[in-house]
Amino acid sequence: MIESTYGTDDLRRLCERFRDRPAGVRNALTTDDLYVLLAFAGQAAVAAMRSGDAVAIADGLTAVAMIDDERVDPRDLAPVLGLLRHAATFIGADAGALFAEGARQATRSVARAFQRQPMPASPELLRVALEIDALLERDGYRVEEAKLAATLPEAWLDTRAASVVTMHMRSGERMLIAYVAELDAADSVRPIEHDTASLLVAHERFLCLLIARGETTASLQRFLEPVSAAARRRGTAAPSPPSE
Repeated sequence: MIESTYGTDDLRRLCERFRDRPAGVRNALTTDDLYVLLAFAGQAAVAAMRSGDAVAIADGLTAVAMIDDERVDPRDLAPVLGLLRHAATFIGADAGALFAEGARQATRSVARAFQRQPMPASPELLRVALEIDALLERDGYRVEEAKLAATLPEAWLDTRAASVVTMHMRSGERMLIAYVAELDAADSVRPIEHDTASLLVAHERFLCLLIARGETTASLQRFLEPVSAAARRRGTAAPSPPSE
């Protein structure tokens, strides 16, 4: 099975080979490989926003174009394609041209997913998500998956969001999910108690929820001040207490 890390060359070379010979490459991929490519596409969106390099967007779109939606749930495509489209706009790239080229490489049914309008995500939300990604990376975490969502996890928060960036991250045996959300203006943050290690920070419009394995709620407190600072640059309310 291929492995997914945007910083390695293997998947980027696979994207290049696919652009030259799409059918042969697609037919050789396993179902597990297709999900790895979907994760890679989300990583590419984050990498593009960090670097400003549209090549990363093209690689992410090519990775999605390789996917056979008879073996991957088509509903899994939109959250990643949405993040790629917003990432292209965020860095000032020609999203229309990039998506048209990606769709040209895809099967007919997957190409239709390239044409759908993405879920909303403001530039401010993307900036907050990038800041939180950077501080977690300094701690050793790396993005394994990234996507857009329309909702926060209902088991953790009774709170509506306008849009959510979700990042699955890993550092050795530690795993973490970061939900970075822009809230509906009239809604308030209502956490639901859990035993799992977590940290919740909310400022007027923005919220960050970290849920971790291999951490404790106490150990996650090291992220309280930097996460608060990232959110404070876009909002004004005080941070909410972490989940116990």
